[in-house]
Amino acid sequence: MSGHPGGLRRALAAMGTRFEVVIAGASEPLAAGAADEALARIGELHARWSRFEPASVLSGINRAACERPVRVEAETFALLSLAQALSRASGGAFDPTLTGRMHLVTLDHSERTVRFGAADLALDLGAIAKGAAIDAAAAVLREAGVPGALVHGGTSSVWAVGRDEAGEPWRVRLGPWAGAPVVVLDGQSLSVSAQHGDRPGHTVDPASGRSVTRGGCCAVVVEAGADDGAARADAWATALLVRGELPAGVAGLAGWVVEPGGRVRTHLQRVGMVLVGAGSRPATTAGVPARESAT
Repeated sequence: MSGHPGGLRRALAAMGTRFEVVIAGASEPLAAGAADEALARIGELHARWSRFEPASVLSGINRAACERPVRVEAETFALLSLAQALSRASGGAFDPTLTGRMHLVTLDHSERTVRFGAADLALDLGAIAKGAAIDAAAAVLREAGVPGALVHGGTSSVWAVGRDEAGEPWRVRLGPWAGAPVVVLDGQSLSVSAQHGDRPGHTVDPASGRSVTRGGCCAVVVEAGADDGAARADAWATALLVRGELPAGVAGLAGWVVEPGGRVRTHLQRVGMVLVGAGSRPATTAGVPARESAT
């Protein structure tokens, strides 16, 4: 993560990656307090949604939901409901069971419970929880009233608003290649999904169970104003990587496939977003893994 001209920064290791909050244009006490509170929310959600934490809510679901309905608190149920809706909307290209069996997960909205329809079923929220954590952090920063901020998780999930310390829009480069296109963010959420050669099995096609072999990266931007925009961007970027396309009827987002070398194929343009050339101004590079992303 580089290229931001100043501003207060705070970072946290969570969900198998590094989250960072950058705040510009605010007094140091305001910026520090807001950044620390935002990171605390991310840490709280890591403890709740990590499949590697035995005491997490998700681990409790995975242990018991095959035997009985498991009641969960409202925030977790909302994320599971969003994940189920996006799995259906993507035709299963995004599937938090990783085995194409999200249809066997029953969510009872009146009781707020989760029930599995198979004994060997389990949920992995790794392709949506990071974005949801960024959404929660963004809500904290909006409530605090900071004029400019950027939050990223492992550089692949990003939300930004306002201006950077130089008074310029936040710029994010889509991929590490020289000449890769840049997207400007002001309230929108971005997610970049890529299958890196040294990480076999990182992204799996739920329909076949095989690792995705698509080169380059896939990027999705969700329009400003969506409280769950980063979570949606995460899920749709995974779906775009798996299928190479997005359903034509999806509203409120833009999607691009960036091939190795930086050539761009615009797949869907449903928000007022444009890519700009890399230019000479510094920009955050998205999609470069800090380390294995997992929840």
